[in-house]
Amino acid sequence: MASRRREIFWTVGSLSATGTHDARAHISLTQKLAAALMVVEELRGAIKMSRDDARYLTADQFASLWQFDHAVAHAHGGSDHFTNLYPMLIAEHREKTAKVDVPRIAKSRRVEKKWSEFTAAIATGKKPLTGKQSRWPKRKIRNRRSKP
Repeated sequence: MASRRREIFWTVGSLSATGTHDARAHISLTQKLAAALMVVEELRGAIKMSRDDARYLTADQFASLWQFDHAVAHAHGGSDHFTNLYPMLIAEHREKTAKVDVPRIAKSRRVEKKWSEFTAAIATGKKPLTGKQSRWPKRKIRNRRSKP
């Protein structure tokens, strides 16, 4: 009985006014992507294009206005899974990459290099350098009571 209900539900949903099934064209993944990007950008308010203007573009042209930013960069172990991707207009993505991502990755590499040097020094028994070395040697502070 339950399977019959499901069958009726799905059948009724696809009936036309005449009672026959409509043969719908397949919606391509590119069309779906373009539609999803349009909605996302409308919600964010980042896009300056109306739906009427977007109708003059093909789905490929519209989708080509975006690049996908990684929430967790590849250099930090991020994947290409859809949960790690965020659509951004190309100009915004390039700006974020140059001003945020590249400096962050460079700093993490510098820190990783220093950490590996530190752990290697500890493993060999050497005293690791913990700070900047001064150009001048250390001098004893004279006691006030001592005579010059």
